Amino acid sequence: EQLGYALFVRHKGIGNIELTPEGRAFLPIAERWKELFNESRFLSQDLGLTQRFKLGVIGSMCTYIMPSTLQSFINKHQECQFSIHQHHSSECYQYVDQGALDLALVAKEQFYKDVDSIPVFKTRFLLISKAVLSDVATVHPSKLDIKGEIRIPWSAEFDIWHDYWFGSNVQSRVNLDMMSALEYFINDISTWAIVPAYIAKDLKEKYQLHIYELQVPPPDITMF
Repeated sequence: EQLGYALFVRHKGIGNIELTPEGRAFLPIAERWKELFNESRFLSQDLGLTQRFKLGVIGSMCTYIMPSTLQSFINKHQECQFSIHQHHSSECYQYVDQGALDLALVAKEQFYKDVDSIPVFKTRFLLISKAVLSDVATVHPSKLDIKGEIRIPWSAEFDIWHDYWFGSNVQSRVNLDMMSALEYFINDISTWAIVPAYIAKDLKEKYQLHIYELQVPPPDITMF
């Protein structure tokens, strides 16, 4: 009644309820309300020594960098508590701008009037594969079979490089937007992927993968 639209519907004779389109759109707002309510309950604690941070992280950094880095930080700063949320870069900027996040680690720079973007580190791309793709430590992009690629949209610069070498209408083996699925597919002997160096080194030991330098690599990726 307060919002002026229905959030869910229940059909006659059916026990389950179903979200309306407005209800699905409202869900992220409800989650933020819930977080704010929980924070208000612990306000008296926060006035003491405890510092609480809401941190947003993109999938690749959340999986391969944050666990050890954050653990090391927490060990040195016992007074800090973190609430970690995994989002896409664009979502992180939006939530920081709205105050729903205090800090975010992202791979794409965007411009918001009240959000500072600070470069954290830059890393190169490497080629990883379960199979042997070359007798030497380098591979030229023209020698790669696109039908075996696990493609991840790392950045606009990466996409331009990719379109140049493979075309804009090619069909990769699989297109991923979830880092958790990368490890499943890369363990297949017929696949390969181009990933930032920190991911390549982690997966090499985990799955006994081969790592190659690209003779004509994509531009390095910067994390902010």
